[in-house]
Amino acid sequence: RLFSDHRFNLLMVGTLERRKGYDTALVAFDILVRDRTDIALHIVGKPGLNADDAITRIQTHPLLGKSLFWHVGAGDDLLAEAYARSQLLIAASRAEGFGLPLVEAAQVGLPVVASNLPVFTEIAGDHVYYFPVDDGEALATVIRTALADIAAGTARRSSAIPVLTWRQSGDMLVDAVAARLPTPAKP
Repeated sequence: RLFSDHRFNLLMVGTLERRKGYDTALVAFDILVRDRTDIALHIVGKPGLNADDAITRIQTHPLLGKSLFWHVGAGDDLLAEAYARSQLLIAASRAEGFGLPLVEAAQVGLPVVASNLPVFTEIAGDHVYYFPVDDGEALATVIRTALADIAAGTARRSSAIPVLTWRQSGDMLVDAVAARLPTPAKP
């Protein structure tokens, strides 16, 4: 069974790498579970580069298997279930190329808390909650705000994030490249 009986299931998706900010999220998680018992953190992702500290911290965490869960071998079905059964996505990255989990969350209307990276603010605008990069205490505070808004039915709507299909993205790329090509000389 993927999810326990916690009222609020927080979700992080992505390979465990230092740049993904799992260590920051674990600081916030530890702060939150001191105050409340209705929260669980689900991490869906395989081990990656430069993540030994985060991996060790997860594997030795006293709440592993109780309110902290690491789903290493997740396939598409488990990932879809994770998005469907969570109440909040956390994207705590220090550096990111795009931020696919934000788009996936938007597709199912899952509220999002994200670090204030330019790529995230460009993708998501005012439709998600932001916190300063590497600040676990600020992340905990923003999660508290988001959970209160979720409970009140006033959470920011990630579903308002403009989501492009792969075809639309590809067409935009082709158009952008074509616009930069020199115009052929006329014979």
